[in-house]
Amino acid sequence: MVVVRLTMALLVHSAWQVVRPRGHAVARPVASLELCRTYRCLSRYIRHLTWSRTRAPDCRNFPGASLRVKMVPMDDTARCPCLSGETYGACCGRYHLGTGRAAPTAEALMRSRYAAFAVGDAGYLLDTWSPSSRPDRLDLDDDVRWQRLDIVRTEAGGPFDDTGVVEFVAHFRTTAERGRLHEVSRFERAGRRWYYVDGTAG
Repeated sequence: MVVVRLTMALLVHSAWQVVRPRGHAVARPVASLELCRTYRCLSRYIRHLTWSRTRAPDCRNFPGASLRVKMVPMDDTARCPCLSGETYGACCGRYHLGTGRAAPTAEALMRSRYAAFAVGDAGYLLDTWSPSSRPDRLDLDDDVRWQRLDIVRTEAGGPFDDTGVVEFVAHFRTTAERGRLHEVSRFERAGRRWYYVDGTAG
């Protein structure tokens, strides 16, 4: 029984990606892990699965962080959704890991955010959203499939700039229709990291 519980715990730990305490939302659905919003809380949840004598954690005791969940599995060797020509692991996937590596330019952040929409990584989208305009919660539409990204133009947004603009067209499909999102997005750099500020229709 202990071996079975330990195996379950390892499967849970490998299936859900945990990141540093940032953000305020959890991508849905997360089943019984939905309330595990911090690394410490998730660790206790895994211990609870492994040893039935331990108490299940109450994440209200661990505020201010989130469990990051990818709704769409993405192999690191697959083509990156942003269509840069690189693999996911060598392109946007390395930023989605949350290991401290940040997108070096506004365009790179924009691409990684598009890829985050494609894989359903709401945690990353909130992490890279400027605190001045970031929503408290972000629920992604499961029916939307992002299919192609076209970068129209960029202004500034380089490694030594503090602001940047990226105009893009994102193509999507739902069960009912095909569509496109044309947006001019503003970005700002703070503490050596780029953040999305807001966007207007292109």
